[in-house]
Amino acid sequence: GDAITARGGTGQFSAAESKPRRLDWVAFAVLAVVCGTALALELTVLGTSLPRRRG
Repeated sequence: GDAITARGGTGQFSAAESKPRRLDWVAFAVLAVVCGTALALELTVLGTSLPRRRG
């Protein structure tokens, strides 16, 4: 790993210790809300998987 990071390769990304930061958690929360809303709408009001009734 040291030889790769010394040359500036992709090893620099994997060698650096990092944890999710605040912006990462905000993005995750937005993603969860959007996916949860889409799932709720699909299962209740706006279902697109079921065949439509003919009038």
